[in-house]
Amino acid sequence: MVRKQKKILVRVFACSLSLFFLFFALYLVKDVFIVRTIVCRYEDGDECPESVIAEFSRLKMKSMLKLSTEEHKKKILAGLSNLESVEEKKKYPSTLLITLHRSANAFVLFEKKNNEYILVNEAGKITQKIGERPEGIAILSIDQEYPVGSTLSETMVHAGRVLAQAEQFGPLKNGVISYKDAREILVVLPQNISIYLSSDEIEEQLSTLQFLLNEATMIEKATSIDLRFAHPVIR
Repeated sequence: MVRKQKKILVRVFACSLSLFFLFFALYLVKDVFIVRTIVCRYEDGDECPESVIAEFSRLKMKSMLKLSTEEHKKKILAGLSNLESVEEKKKYPSTLLITLHRSANAFVLFEKKNNEYILVNEAGKITQKIGERPEGIAILSIDQEYPVGSTLSETMVHAGRVLAQAEQFGPLKNGVISYKDAREILVVLPQNISIYLSSDEIEEQLSTLQFLLNEATMIEKATSIDLRFAHPVIR
């Protein structure tokens, strides 16, 4: 009986000692695994905006073990419309790595009134306005004004995507595109032919245009082709 009680006491003592060392280790670790350094970059290596750095700097001296960045990510995504996502990675013992991923641009609008280029992402959201013409992406000139952060109509976004593809790889290659509204899209081709399109059935209209361009004799002396009707109007 006495031996049994001794064994129980030894086990209790061993468990207590283990718990003591565990809590002591955690006490020491909590001062080691804390955020001391924050490194923030875009995926292409560009430095983060100061507003982003300031937001994540609030996490300094927080525990790496219990760190949550979701609230900060939401604020950043709400404040910067040109971002698709914010990635966070912990590098122990004390560094937090932040990577910003930009939204891919579907097409670009040229705002005539303000002489600015507007970047539009795949979702139709206006992410940024810039002064210099971007390279390697289709541009649609517009008369309207749109603020950064606003979202274009589904009709305009669909037309923009189709026109961008056609300008780069299809029948509108190197053409100058002006988007007035869903019923009036003007494209001036390099051979000085004005093409009139509408947003509805735009794919069919471009297929017809490709056929006409392939049949050069049909449009040899044409100055304009209106594809908004049941049959093309060639002048």
